[in-house]
Amino acid sequence: MKKVMGNDQTAAILLLLLFLLYIHLLKTSYSILRPYTPTFEGQVFVQISGKVIHPGVYVFHRRPDLKTLVNRSGKCDLDTGKYPLWSSSLNSGSRINVQATKNGIFFLKSEMSAFYKITLDLPIDLNKENISGLTAVPGIGPSTAAAIVRKRDKKKGFVKLEELMDIKGIGPSLYKKIRHYFVLEQVKG
Repeated sequence: MKKVMGNDQTAAILLLLLFLLYIHLLKTSYSILRPYTPTFEGQVFVQISGKVIHPGVYVFHRRPDLKTLVNRSGKCDLDTGKYPLWSSSLNSGSRINVQATKNGIFFLKSEMSAFYKITLDLPIDLNKENISGLTAVPGIGPSTAAAIVRKRDKKKGFVKLEELMDIKGIGPSLYKKIRHYFVLEQVKG
């Protein structure tokens, strides 16, 4: 009687383990098939560097203006009337470099590096990024990045992301893995 009870318990445990394995496999295959969604949806990331007290990347729940960013990176007593862009909104992925000279303070606006963007799950512009920035994308090495830039220059910019598959070394499998890292802004011709 005890031996039968032991066999029933073993069978029940095995059945439970098989069920858990099935659920895990189902969950894994679902996550592969569902469309990509950004991790930090609804958050805005802006980098500030240069002559500020606390340089770095800051997160906001809506697009900040320059004044808000400067104040977040360390209190700043600047004459706001001097800076016409003081109240303009900053997009996620923007970088502000604060430079101080004998003539005053200057704000240089650019994009944060591709390495920061990839880390923060922000897409990089395929038509603007340099070779070094393209290597931030997992699966793209220096030679593939160089091939992307050559193709982009030859075509005077990509029109569709699918054009990446025309590049040697980027097939359908790699394309599926990397496409969500990119965005295409219109090429000005």
